Amino acid sequence: QQTPVSRLNSIDSIDVKFSVHIKKYNSRISQAATIGAGIHHLTACPCTLNYNQVLFDRHDDPWPQATHSQRSKTELLVSPPTAEQLPAYSELVSILDEALHVSQDLLKRPDETELVLKAHNNPQFAEDTVREVARAAGKKYGRTLPHETRIQVNSTSLESIHIHDVECSLDVSLGEIIATTQSIAEE
Repeated sequence: QQTPVSRLNSIDSIDVKFSVHIKKYNSRISQAATIGAGIHHLTACPCTLNYNQVLFDRHDDPWPQATHSQRSKTELLVSPPTAEQLPAYSELVSILDEALHVSQDLLKRPDETELVLKAHNNPQFAEDTVREVARAAGKKYGRTLPHETRIQVNSTSLESIHIHDVECSLDVSLGEIIATTQSIAEE
């Protein structure tokens, strides 16, 4: 993938998952298949950022206030009703890339600055990353996959200033994502 500013090629790793479960009950055979991709990304804490905006009375400042950031890892798993409906890994990575501030192995100073500013201008808690990935998956697959398709998003934030890490998960049907995003849009 190309870096955002220097346009250099960065060879980045992604985690991929694929599983198939086959069950036989009497003479009936059922199958379930899941495909998944996971990537590393950067999150910035919205709470500290907003607190500093209030503390220093900087609401209209175009530059984000100081906050802590952390490396996070999020995975997207898709389980359609049949194996023939499995999406491509590249689609899953594209969804993650759209929703998150994706880290790369090769980042020159201008690329680092771009990533940090992007993360601080749109700060995310772990639960925000999960919601945004689910929303992007709903947008991508809402018209192409059956609504009973299971969407699972798991995120781990390796907290930089806290002793604990934060984990967040969501396991819903594609139909539930579509219904939720439509009801929010109507409000």
